[in-house]
Amino acid sequence: MTWILLAEILYVILIIAVMVRIIYDTQTVTKTLAYLLLVVFLPFVGIFIYFSFGINYRKNKLYSKKIIEDHHQEELVLEKLDLYNRKNLEATKENAFVGLTNMIYQTDRSPLTTNNKAELLINGEEKFPAVVVNCYFAFLKNVLKK
Repeated sequence: MTWILLAEILYVILIIAVMVRIIYDTQTVTKTLAYLLLVVFLPFVGIFIYFSFGINYRKNKLYSKKIIEDHHQEELVLEKLDLYNRKNLEATKENAFVGLTNMIYQTDRSPLTTNNKAELLINGEEKFPAVVVNCYFAFLKNVLKK
């Protein structure tokens, strides 16, 4: 009696795990529903068909290589960003906002830059002329670079 109950529990866990995998891996809704119905109505045959034809193993192998390569590239970028931010933090040691810049850097790793200025524009009457002037200066700066 207990062996039958244990086998039924394992069977249900297997079916649920395969169904979750189908939902997670399959891209289109029609394929997902087709494989789910196949697994529900023909359990072992459906599982065999899904794992034989439903998964593109070649694509998964290519993506796994790309994920490893992307992770390596991400580490290099974060290392360069960290070095750049440390250099800028050292340059702003005498600034009154050192604690704030440290907090910004530690929380979201956003790049810290120097020699910035900000102007608070409250309404559209102030904003529009300032945006037009800054766009003009940015345009001239890009034109003069070329």
